[in-house]
Amino acid sequence: MKKLLFICLLSFMVLALAPAKAEHRAYSLSADYYNESWPSDGTAIFRPSEMVYGGIVPHHLLVKDWLGKYFAGLSKQQYDTVILIGPNHADAGRGKLIISNESFATPFGVLETNRWLAQKLSSAGLAQIEEAPFASEQSIVNLAGFIKKAFPQANFLPIVVRRDASAAEMDKLASTLAAAVNPARTLILASVDFSHYQTAAVADFHDARTNGCLAAFDYSCLQTAEVDSPLSLRALLKYLEAVGARKDTLVYRTNSSALLKQPDEPGTSHSFHVFTKGEAAKDSAYNLLFFGDLMMDRHVGELITKQKGQVDFLLNGLSGEERRFWMGNDLTSANLESALTKNGAHYPPSAGIDFAFAPELLAQFKNYNFNYFNIANNHITDQGTKGFAETQANLKNLGYSFAGCGDQSVRSDCSGTIVQARDKRIAMLGASMVYGDIDKVKLAAEIARLKPQADLVIVQLHWGNEYQSQFNKKQQELAYYLVDHGADLIIGHHPHVIKGVEIYKDKTIFYSLGNFVFDQYWSLPTQRGLAVGVSWSGDNFSFQLFPLVANHSAVSLAKGAEKVKWLKQVAATSAVSSSQKTLLTQGYLSTSSRLTKADFPL
Repeated sequence: MKKLLFICLLSFMVLALAPAKAEHRAYSLSADYYNESWPSDGTAIFRPSEMVYGGIVPHHLLVKDWLGKYFAGLSKQQYDTVILIGPNHADAGRGKLIISNESFATPFGVLETNRWLAQKLSSAGLAQIEEAPFASEQSIVNLAGFIKKAFPQANFLPIVVRRDASAAEMDKLASTLAAAVNPARTLILASVDFSHYQTAAVADFHDARTNGCLAAFDYSCLQTAEVDSPLSLRALLKYLEAVGARKDTLVYRTNSSALLKQPDEPGTSHSFHVFTKGEAAKDSAYNLLFFGDLMMDRHVGELITKQKGQVDFLLNGLSGEERRFWMGNDLTSANLESALTKNGAHYPPSAGIDFAFAPELLAQFKNYNFNYFNIANNHITDQGTKGFAETQANLKNLGYSFAGCGDQSVRSDCSGTIVQARDKRIAMLGASMVYGDIDKVKLAAEIARLKPQADLVIVQLHWGNEYQSQFNKKQQELAYYLVDHGADLIIGHHPHVIKGVEIYKDKTIFYSLGNFVFDQYWSLPTQRGLAVGVSWSGDNFSFQLFPLVANHSAVSLAKGAEKVKWLKQVAATSAVSSSQKTLLTQGYLSTSSRLTKADFPL
């Protein structure tokens, strides 16, 4: 029996330690392919001055030259093992986590698999050894050649993660790896592409949140990050947390749309990170997305009826593949310019312009991650007291947060609310002053009541002259007063056209976002709107402006010359510095002196 056990143990050791057959291969077996991307003058993206324990790198080979520079920067460090975790794009194989027991042929020799580590993960039930998924999985094969060139003596462990894996499985993987390897001789990389199928501007907005959340090791944020494998990022961060390497450096970022000089076309974005010993960033990142007026009665309702009650045609032009435009936002909001009544019923007395639509239509906006509506406007009481009460009840039943009373009304029971955005609390207030002034003292008192409960105060105002692109003195005076009394951001609507922007005491005022979904087909300005993306981290705010085009209420992003035209109009009607006007014409704005267009290099 002892002899049999000895033979079995010896057989296992031979299997685990013997050089593996190079069953798989790197993307290219041409040395020139990799050498061309390697900086011949020694110039890398970065040269780390301290030990790098982990990193994030894309697998999109359009950025091959940056991949070469990234790995060249790491190549001076000595590693025994490189672990690469990436998405299982095709969900191939049987396991949720799949590892390889075979090695990879590269033009620089065989990249040997760490079969001992592979066997350890397999024996623990954490991952399944399967070879078929590695034949063409780009998250692995695209990087194998770079890894072998950079670290010729290191062995390798590739791990691919299916989308149906769990956070608990990622956490257990990370803790097992941290206990099994020598962190000082191990490099763990997440092979992850960032924003997909979006324009460069939208990708910038999404990536600002993702990169900020990575720096803060914010796992709740990563669950909804617009990347191709949030779970791979989670496993990486959990491992780094276990070995005390929580200091993140974003060394480079780019985007395929920008690189191909087609910024308004869908593309893929890329972020290159390294992690060293130290603490995570104090502040995480949050994205808020605001739209203008939304109304689905009258001619919009007629179009929806033709679509058998489905509203997708209104928003598909924005969505992109997999509806990724809507991903990763902590708050998505519009101004609800209508009552929500049973079957869209209209109640007496009737008026010339009188809006109502069924709550089932707004329920579909859940599919686009809307979670908050301003209802402070002159149409929310079109169906009287009964209709307003129904609207509130229907919004609550649908699970939407909301705030606002009727026109000129400020009341503690409806003018403001607290919205939870992950671990932050946002005070949202709404007020309308279409047919007369509002009581600004009462509104300031509502700010004062909610501010101690919140990390951020946003006021949405229904105001201004219809169809005029310039804001007026009355609006400006009220905005200044509200900022003086604690408002951090003001979002305006009602005029049905876009108005300018102003910064007062480092607080931003958007005087009107124009129409979002509406039926004023009789003029060009009323069929153009503005979506505003707010990136918020600590005391820093940056804004991205997305000009919108509506074609019979179906909304899409403006492109090319038309986008430039509307951004120039926003800048021309804004009261900001010349440098900020320049940023506005490019679709960006910041209230932080530390942020410029260079912070959005794409």
